[in-house]
Amino acid sequence: MLSYETQKIGLLATTPTAFGSLLSRNAVAAMNDLGVGGRARVRVGIPNHGGDSLYNSIKLDRATISTGPVINLHTESPIAIFREVDTKPHVILPVNKKALRFTIGRTVVFARKVNHPGTKGLHNWQYANQQLRLRLPFAVHDAVEAALKMQPYAKRYS
Repeated sequence: MLSYETQKIGLLATTPTAFGSLLSRNAVAAMNDLGVGGRARVRVGIPNHGGDSLYNSIKLDRATISTGPVINLHTESPIAIFREVDTKPHVILPVNKKALRFTIGRTVVFARKVNHPGTKGLHNWQYANQQLRLRLPFAVHDAVEAALKMQPYAKRYS
């Protein structure tokens, strides 16, 4: 109880705008910390080939003081959905040619059709969403506690 009273007295000694701006900065820092951790979770299992790969297309719009404590994790890649969800077995046929061409190891293979076995989705976006929902209360608590002590938010998840 004594430590709380000390914090309360220290809080009353500061101006409301100083506390409010520190609380806003801490809330934004906590959300950005969660966003970086969420982006890392979404990228699990996706190879980083550089350039315009799916790994590099996953973007994080960071929170700012003006936008408020809001983060947006997104991608424009059309193949992202096929990495996220399960796909059923299907037949792949050539569209503009007579045969498909692909490599297996160092061997070039031509085929009129391919029976694709389907894929198991990674479900990383679902896991990242669950992770953010679980971590949010702790991050907000840490941001408020740091503001009450007149300290900046300390990164926890990134």
